[in-house]
Amino acid sequence: MSFTVEVRTRVAGAAPGEAALEPITLDLLREQMTVAELITMTVEEQVRDLIVNRRLDAEKARQLLDRQYLTDEEARRQAEQGAIRFPNAKTVKMPEIDVQAEVRKALAAFEAGVFAVFVDGFQPDTLGDVITLDYNSKVTFLRMTPLVGG
Repeated sequence: MSFTVEVRTRVAGAAPGEAALEPITLDLLREQMTVAELITMTVEEQVRDLIVNRRLDAEKARQLLDRQYLTDEEARRQAEQGAIRFPNAKTVKMPEIDVQAEVRKALAAFEAGVFAVFVDGFQPDTLGDVITLDYNSKVTFLRMTPLVGG
């Protein structure tokens, strides 16, 4: 039995109308998976959506991905400078997107507490946690924004 689940991404403290990753739909063949599998599938589909469906160039797609999965070290360095800013197309020139590198970055960001995953109101703690999904499941990836000075 296959079913689909929508995954939404949010950035805590983002200004209304600020560019964000659009919700994506995952086609699933099984109800149970690990958090790592969910993150992997989500990032792969987000990249596919950004490049293929929305026909964005790699640079714009990179900005949106970095906004969601900015590493803890990148956020900490920027916070020390007084503000966390996301990559600017005028200052960043990036090569084509390496999907597996993006997956690794997202997995590391989850482990570092940079973003949280919520499945039907439950917040798993580790990549190995097993979650159960069905066609009614609500899945959200919430990007945490560190406060300046703390």
